[in-house]
Amino acid sequence: ASGLSIERLFAQSSEIVANEYYDRLAINRTLDGIVQTHRSIALEIMSAKSTDDRNWQSWAKQNAQSVTRVNSTMDDLLKGLEFNLAKLAVAASQLNDLTS
Repeated sequence: ASGLSIERLFAQSSEIVANEYYDRLAINRTLDGIVQTHRSIALEIMSAKSTDDRNWQSWAKQNAQSVTRVNSTMDDLLKGLEFNLAKLAVAASQLNDLTS
């Protein structure tokens, strides 16, 4: 999770102000999607044919271009002054692209 800034996303999302009920629902649903994506990546890693490839480093190396792109986007999204629902949704989408 740390290799994809997921912990940082969760920390930043706790600071998003939900002005109404549906804002909080959208935030929670987006976070649920991030957890599902994390599980999917973990499943891919643990399903590798070779036991030597059943780790984050091997998976990230095999998916280096995508991981680099996602990490760059995450850095951009998380370095701004205000983290909001739109940024959280973009982050979730970027992470989800890793499982496509």
